[in-house]
Amino acid sequence: MRRAGSGSSGCSAVPLLVGSAAIEGLRRRLRRAGRALARGVGVLAAALAVGAAASAWAESVEVRTIAQAQFVESASETLPPDDAPWTSRPLPDRVVREGKAEPAVLWYRLALPDIGRDAAGAPLMLYMQRLDCATRVFLNGSLVTTLESPARTSYVRWMRPHLVVLPEAMLRDGGNVVHIRGLCWERVTGLGQVLAGPDRALRPVYEERFFWQITAAQISTVFGCLAGGFMLLVWWRRRKEVEYGLFGAAAVAWALRSVTFVVESVPADLWLYWRAYYYATTGAVLIFLSLFFLRLAGKRWPRVEAALIAYGIAGPLALLLAGRIVDPALAAWWIGSFLAIIPATLAVLGAAALRERRTEQIAVVAAAGFALALAFHDFLLDRGVITFGRPFALHLGVPIMLLAMAWAMTNRFVGTLAVAENVNVELARRIREKEAELASNFARLAEFERRQAVAQERERILQDMHDGLGSQLVSSLSMVERGVAGPREVATLLRECLDDMRLAVDSLASEPESFLAALGALRYRMEPRFAAVGVRFAWRVPEDGLTDTIPAAARLQLLRIVQESLTNALRHADAQEVSVAVSVDDEAGAAALRIRVEDDGKGLPENGAARAPGRGLRNMQTRARRIGARIEFVRRDRGTRIEVRLPLAAQPA
Repeated sequence: MRRAGSGSSGCSAVPLLVGSAAIEGLRRRLRRAGRALARGVGVLAAALAVGAAASAWAESVEVRTIAQAQFVESASETLPPDDAPWTSRPLPDRVVREGKAEPAVLWYRLALPDIGRDAAGAPLMLYMQRLDCATRVFLNGSLVTTLESPARTSYVRWMRPHLVVLPEAMLRDGGNVVHIRGLCWERVTGLGQVLAGPDRALRPVYEERFFWQITAAQISTVFGCLAGGFMLLVWWRRRKEVEYGLFGAAAVAWALRSVTFVVESVPADLWLYWRAYYYATTGAVLIFLSLFFLRLAGKRWPRVEAALIAYGIAGPLALLLAGRIVDPALAAWWIGSFLAIIPATLAVLGAAALRERRTEQIAVVAAAGFALALAFHDFLLDRGVITFGRPFALHLGVPIMLLAMAWAMTNRFVGTLAVAENVNVELARRIREKEAELASNFARLAEFERRQAVAQERERILQDMHDGLGSQLVSSLSMVERGVAGPREVATLLRECLDDMRLAVDSLASEPESFLAALGALRYRMEPRFAAVGVRFAWRVPEDGLTDTIPAAARLQLLRIVQESLTNALRHADAQEVSVAVSVDDEAGAAALRIRVEDDGKGLPENGAARAPGRGLRNMQTRARRIGARIEFVRRDRGTRIEVRLPLAAQPA
């Protein structure tokens, strides 16, 4: 694993009802995406092969390789003299600086081969494969270009190749000398392969190296951002699917780590924090990957997971607390230890994949193994074990690993959808069966309730007929048998029996305005009787506002109370005027029906309502209690007022 700036860039939830068409459409899109990706990789590989062949042909014909250079370490701002302690070095050249906190100034002197003038007038170029220092290039003692300011206040780490124009005016016949001055911060530094030749011959070589080292790393960074962001979004919607969150966090951490590649120069006084950032993001990538491998293998080891997280935090924390002195140890041992941790967790996943024979897990293990091999390569390159000029390669393996992981997660998601579909199909079948069973039970219950309601209504009608009409007929028959009723009294009794029967029929009417209609029928029958004896009959009933929330049984009792009140007033009050008033008032925040019957007759006897109520008054009280109404008998100075209040049920909106 490379050091900062020197490596690559950077269902437990209740399922919804999912149709098979949706799953099949998702699978078709995945297959199309896979074919498009394969075609893109093929075209890219072909283009790179053609470019490599062209650059190799151009190099073999027109490009000269500078295999030797002279080297000296000197802090001089000007070219070191010829008598300086120059030493001959083969290129690529590696310089290892142990235990040095300050940057070193390295000088290379190269003899430029005599290539000759290009017939097409193309400029002569100097290609430097790798030079990660703040650099100045001199041709025959004159400054040609500056690659980043060599000021000691800047930390510079170039990962890109360099292509420098050698001006025609500075070239001399008989031999030319190039001096390269580098201000280098890294422990392992040096100068990679150096080529000289015309622009048209070196440009393909430069672009190929730039693509693999820079562009591919940037592509890896973008891919990590997109894949990680998408998986984190999936995890946000499905919090219990921890694997999605771990994969997304690893991909995003990889992209954040890659910032150390994109930013190639930082102020020297921020180096410690920049390095801590690199260690933190590197540790995050490796820890999240390890946890992802364990969870994908179905292993949940809380203590191991806690130890991994603590170990990942320890690296950057140690650097911030101890400073630059621990950086070499962290680069060698802390990062190097992950080359043992990652294979261990990957081995757990590999064992589970072989045991369960799951294709997506095997693919993840293979891709992660490939990326691990590239990470080991970069670690050895960073430690100076292998050739200095070779490119870092981890960014080439990480997209493949992320792609395999994304495919595994997508395949798992599709599998979950398939399971959800089967579960929901079975659930829908059971729901249909239960709905049919409930419908059958509901039909039987409705029939039972209908029969019960009919029986209750029959019993209520019989009770009313017995208490009302039956009692009236029995009384009339008794009076006739005793001979105390003449023809006129018999006619009156029979008329009252008819009124009671009509009252029962009116109360059972089913029209929307049945109560108003029943009141009107009662008025129609009673008004002629009051007129016949010269009593004024006042009737105040609203034309609307009476809702049809009064049950038939309550209507009958109310009508009988009104009828009984009017009959008593007609028979016993010796009144000149009788009035009936009906209204709907507010009572304790709820609507209540109020019926008031008043007369100006002789009124009730003293304490008559309380001490010796007649049979009619007792009947009215009984009827009121039966329907939950409140009735009052009020004796006035002249006359009587009977008032009934019945709470009304709230109307639906």
